[in-house]
Amino acid sequence: AIKKYAPKEERLKQLEALTLADIQNVYSQLISTAQASATITAPFDKKPYLQNIFNNELSVGLPVFRPFTKQKGDSYKIYTPNTEAKILTAVEDNSQADVCQAYKFKKTKNIDDMAKIELLNIILGGGMSSRLFTDLREDKKLAYSVGSSCLSEKDTDSIILHIGTTTDSPIPNEGSPENLTKALEGFQNNINKLKTENVSPQELENAKIQYKTSILDTFETSFDKTCAFSASKNSPYDVYYWNNIFDAIDKVTVDDIRAAANYVFANPPITSIVASQKTFDTLGIK
Repeated sequence: AIKKYAPKEERLKQLEALTLADIQNVYSQLISTAQASATITAPFDKKPYLQNIFNNELSVGLPVFRPFTKQKGDSYKIYTPNTEAKILTAVEDNSQADVCQAYKFKKTKNIDDMAKIELLNIILGGGMSSRLFTDLREDKKLAYSVGSSCLSEKDTDSIILHIGTTTDSPIPNEGSPENLTKALEGFQNNINKLKTENVSPQELENAKIQYKTSILDTFETSFDKTCAFSASKNSPYDVYYWNNIFDAIDKVTVDDIRAAANYVFANPPITSIVASQKTFDTLGIK
């Protein structure tokens, strides 16, 4: 195990040491290196003069930014496959263990693949009907919180599994250090099933409905729509991403989910664990 974690006391000491000059230096660095973009939705076809109004308003009182450009070339390429399982540990004197297990994979630029991976995440741990929630919380009573989420950074994507489990409790059968081991085994068992067995058609259909609903929720207000269009600028499909994602969701099959699981979980994970020293000692984790 690799211990890379600043204790609370050290973080508080560093916070107290910050000066106004430190903040000003960070601000100056951000302004000198930042890019800016603005997304505006308005009836420009009917009222073209609005564009000049917005341009004038955006130029008043703002720092001079470099023009916004999409990242290209080597600046976008940061992906390296994880070749061996890694465990990062940190000691916190509490009765719970918090675990995050990250599987990273090379980002796909195909919208059909994006839909498959997001549906895979929903089925695995993206809600109260997900496999992790049903198995580790409802059935095995291991978790007070459990799930999975997708994370994206340049050309690297990750699915991160997380769980909080009680490792020390005066109430019999409520918590023990072994819960940490059982949680990690539960992660692996659910991943292996997704890699080797097809999900049910109903499970996939429920995930599709949940995915579509979450997309529609992002367009609930005019402000939400503008934010969604702004975010889509980072997509290879630009603002047309939202025109195509529903068709991509509809095309996904149960075979696609199994194939996506074998792609996402092809390499070993990086596991981060925050737990008490007693838990680590009992389980022999150093």
